Amino acid sequence: MSIGGVSGVGGSQSPYATKASGGVAGAGPGGLPSANDAVSEFMSWAKMTPAQRMRANVLASMGLKESDLASMSAKDRADIEKKIADKIKLLVQQDTEKKTGAAVDVKV
Repeated sequence: MSIGGVSGVGGSQSPYATKASGGVAGAGPGGLPSANDAVSEFMSWAKMTPAQRMRANVLASMGLKESDLASMSAKDRADIEKKIADKIKLLVQQDTEKKTGAAVDVKV
């Protein structure tokens, strides 16, 4: 599972929105988030369920945020929601296949 840009199920998209200058939105010195922003970001991710984190990662991989969905027409939003559901099903299926691989006989 991907949490805060760590690769795994859900992709490797970072939850941080990048600015045109290549830095991070709300960034402090050196392009890194300030301590308060980092804590706030962590807390928002920590409060999410695994399903919410997966959805957020899928949205990020599509270059979207929940606020983008809210501003779309009903038809466009329904299309995106279907794509999100399909991607999540695929990711769950891939993760399940990884966990149910062949048994290995290890001799000592």
